Amino acid sequence: MDYKFDILQNAVDSLREALDKFSEGSDENGRAYKFAVLNFSHFLELLSKYHVSQSHPLLIYKNPFSKNISKENTIGLWDAIQFLRNEGAEFSKEFYADLEWLKKLRNNIEHHKFELNVLEVRRVLGRLIRATDEFNDYHELINVADYLGGKHLEVYGQLADDYKASLADAKIAAKGK
Repeated sequence: MDYKFDILQNAVDSLREALDKFSEGSDENGRAYKFAVLNFSHFLELLSKYHVSQSHPLLIYKNPFSKNISKENTIGLWDAIQFLRNEGAEFSKEFYADLEWLKKLRNNIEHHKFELNVLEVRRVLGRLIRATDEFNDYHELINVADYLGGKHLEVYGQLADDYKASLADAKIAAKGK
């Protein structure tokens, strides 16, 4: 059987896998979080490239003027983010910090050794989900949740809600000081 995914389908497939792995994670299965991070990172990169491709499909290639485009490498996450910024998209400092954190952890997982804190993984993924949703809403692009169903949508919502809950807790704590 052959699989054929366009860039958005590939992104959503990686998100589903990230959500599956995240939901499998536990104290006894901490290794699942490693794969949640890798797959979520892949989702964000592909989703960013998808947004670039909506301006022009060739702009996802490092050399869009190549005579043999099928052999060209595509841009990375940071190139895609810079393209979106150049088009007027705004991102918070927190978003950049979360992307840096995710990039560093992903690189450590892929290339060397790593440590991860499950609570931190949960918080960062939640913040990135919320930021992705806000970006998509603001620019009237896609609603990622529309591409999910069942357990995937449940875990996606849970991660986003956990972020909202931790944000509310932080505001309450700040008022108490």
